[in-house]
Amino acid sequence: MYNPLGTLLLRTVSVVIILILISLAYVEPVALEFNAEANTWRPLIVLTPSNWLLIGHINTSNLT
Repeated sequence: MYNPLGTLLLRTVSVVIILILISLAYVEPVALEFNAEANTWRPLIVLTPSNWLLIGHINTSNLT
């Protein structure tokens, strides 16, 4: 017996999982540092190849 609701739910869940995996591939990894004085977590930006490309582009554009 064909269940349209189950098929739609399965398709929606699979699309959401695929979108999450695609977005994780483009998200910059961020490390958290615990600040004992403020008792909070502060994000530290981790250098990735895209960040290095951006830094290199900024450095070369400042030369001209």
